[in-house]
Amino acid sequence: MTHIPHQNHIAIVGAGLSGTSIVAHHIRIIQKEWQEAGCPLDFPVSKITVIDPQDKPGCGGPYQFYSPDDIALLNQPAYAMSPFPEEPNDFSRWLNTKFSNNLDNSFQPRRIYGEYLQDVFQNAVAQTGQDHFPAEIEVIQGYADDASFGADNLWHIRAGQQDITADKVVVADGHYQNEYLSGLRGHPLYFDSHLNRTAFQSVPNTHGVIAIIGSGQTMVDRFAELQHYGYTGSIITISRRGILPWEFKPEIYRDDSGRAPYTLQVFTKEAILKAQTFEDLNALWEEEISIAQNAGYGPGHVLGAYFSNSELRTLDHPNLKIWDQQKEIIKAWYANPTSPQRFRLLKDSIERGQFQHRASSISADHIIEIRDGFEIQLDSGGAVKCDAVFNAAGCARTLKNPTTGHVRSPLIRSLDEQGHIKWDNIQLGVIGAGQQIAPGLFYAGPYSYPSRWGCETFRDNHEKIAKESLFYRQLERIPA
Repeated sequence: MTHIPHQNHIAIVGAGLSGTSIVAHHIRIIQKEWQEAGCPLDFPVSKITVIDPQDKPGCGGPYQFYSPDDIALLNQPAYAMSPFPEEPNDFSRWLNTKFSNNLDNSFQPRRIYGEYLQDVFQNAVAQTGQDHFPAEIEVIQGYADDASFGADNLWHIRAGQQDITADKVVVADGHYQNEYLSGLRGHPLYFDSHLNRTAFQSVPNTHGVIAIIGSGQTMVDRFAELQHYGYTGSIITISRRGILPWEFKPEIYRDDSGRAPYTLQVFTKEAILKAQTFEDLNALWEEEISIAQNAGYGPGHVLGAYFSNSELRTLDHPNLKIWDQQKEIIKAWYANPTSPQRFRLLKDSIERGQFQHRASSISADHIIEIRDGFEIQLDSGGAVKCDAVFNAAGCARTLKNPTTGHVRSPLIRSLDEQGHIKWDNIQLGVIGAGQQIAPGLFYAGPYSYPSRWGCETFRDNHEKIAKESLFYRQLERIPA
């Protein structure tokens, strides 16, 4: 392999799961190429600048701001959480070394996974300490909110008071909070983050009801926290689509489970095109889930079969309105696996009548402050009086506000205003996973199309980005 003899400088914005994974891939690739070349002293040096607001690069928001007492769990088992395609059991190996147990199928606390990611990052830094190793990692604490491509064919990034110049830029700035119910922030009985013991004790018990807005993974975390702190009143979840979490059974989803790939039985192109109403479409979907479960498969297998079927994903239904509704339902199913222990906790609460679910659209206008809590107006015309409201739908699903088109990431907004962003042409506010969206500019993060759960969702794309961004400097301009 012929190398261009000058430094390759890569800036990575974000040191969470995506940024850490890409840094680790960079170092692994450099190590391999350097060793294959005989470890020459004149091997071109790569500088990797990591920009992140946290003082502990590695774990990112979801694994740093975890629930107290380790209540918040990963929603995928350990075997699915390695960032390395060539070492799919790396997280399991780390767990087994640290705790001396067979934990491949376990659903670990988010804090533990954050510690693992910090180790991954520090191991990459330590690798650069080898004599004459042709890479260095620089960490800058701060927010990067502006970048531009200059006449010198380099990227110029602004992070606080610092200016960084780089050949390549990887944007991995993670999740953003949406604007949903933002008007309630600051109210003492409104919560949009984890519940600590002090906050729990401050909630009155006038109505004996706590409302959780949303029915996905965050709802399960908030529900588990309430159970952990001894709450015995009623818990009502309110969500637009009315889909509760389904049980993720590790033993049936592992690649070595011995199951053949699932084939859709009734949710087929022909049947979908014949459907006249949304109710018809959703009945087909629910029948497919039932058929799969009776055959020893699970909802995840049905989702996998759907997402791998490009003909269905791009289907031009004669009634696009009902087909778009159904696709939203499928996406909601995709986002809603939970661990067996959390599923049992939820199921037991439903059976004893503590937990209830209502399907209804909710906006700030539906939530009225009353003297001793809130009253929530439902689509049915009824109302729920509650002592506190927990927002479990605060994580934005896209980079753009679907109503205003506002780009939530300041850095992506800056790049978009300059015409550098390549948006997906099907879904608003999505950038395709693993893409080079402009010369020398890459996007890695949650706002892309996934096809699997856990780190399996992104790790192939992370490795791809790492390889492509290590190509040594090409003097290329972005077309005017």
